[in-house]
Amino acid sequence: MQTSAGGDTYKQFKAYIESGHEFRYYFNNGLSDAMKTKFQNVFKNQTKMQELWNINSDFFKQFKLPNGQNISSWQQVKQLADNNLLINHEMLNFIK
Repeated sequence: MQTSAGGDTYKQFKAYIESGHEFRYYFNNGLSDAMKTKFQNVFKNQTKMQELWNINSDFFKQFKLPNGQNISSWQQVKQLADNNLLINHEMLNFIK
């Protein structure tokens, strides 16, 4: 996945979100942290974040904010990403 989150990998990720099915990405050689950063960058992009939220907001609503409340808007996800709080967040547990 490119840092700009373009290309086929983003399309695949979008398709996984849209499907509503559980999915995982597996990486070798300690690349998972780098990939979490790249996925976090997807959520920092307002256009992409809104697009993902609109195709399956339930994917995001299952997760919690640091204060324990459920996520209820794409802006909250973007803010978590902007503050670099997604790297260790359960939302990125699909990266192994």
